[in-house]
Amino acid sequence: MRGFKKNNKGQAEIFGIAIVVVMIIFILLFVLRFKSSETLSTTKTDVTYTKLAWNFINTITKTNTGCEGISIGDLLIDCAKPRNLRYINCNGVSSCKYANDTISDILKNTLGKRNDKYVFSATKGNTKLFDDIRTTGTDLCNASDYANVPISTGREIIEISIKICR
Repeated sequence: MRGFKKNNKGQAEIFGIAIVVVMIIFILLFVLRFKSSETLSTTKTDVTYTKLAWNFINTITKTNTGCEGISIGDLLIDCAKPRNLRYINCNGVSSCKYANDTISDILKNTLGKRNDKYVFSATKGNTKLFDDIRTTGTDLCNASDYANVPISTGREIIEISIKICR
């Protein structure tokens, strides 16, 4: 009988250890599940803002303006030309100024209403077509919130870019 009682005592200890191990596994699974859902949410936000930046640039270049229905993309292409070769004039306003004003208004009425911070720029080579359109506090933008789209003028490339902060 004595040997049998020792076995029961050993079995009880092993059973207790097994319960502790199972509890630790459940706790770890719970923590991992909680952490993975947190990471998924952050990744989804990153993708959403990246898509927003790309979609905004692609849409804005195709948007027609109040200047004889000319698209913003065409205004930017005209703006990239030397001054003496520009042919678009919108009621006495140059294509550069009209594009800048129109883009600025669109940004204020879309991203601005969402309280997003942004920087919009249009360049040809190292030359800016006009001053960047920006809100304050854009120095903290993440690279994932950035879109850069080239537009061909026939001879050169204009780069349209936007950074959208969260």
